[in-house]
Amino acid sequence: MPNLANQRRVLEEFVVAKGRANVEFIEEVGGGLDVRRQRLLELIDAIGRAEVKTLILAQRDRLTRFSCLSKNWCKT
Repeated sequence: MPNLANQRRVLEEFVVAKGRANVEFIEEVGGGLDVRRQRLLELIDAIGRAEVKTLILAQRDRLTRFSCLSKNWCKT
């Protein structure tokens, strides 16, 4: 998955440049319309438990394309 690898590389460079620590990268291959993806559901649960302080995305639509998640959680 060259696109996924490129997104990961860009995000790694970003967090280093911003001096971020304790960063966990979550990668999952799946369609943006599929809100039943395992890693996505785990992330939603972690956010609900307030275990996620900051969420950094390569692009807003990488979380999920058309659900309320991208509208409510991904601020610009």
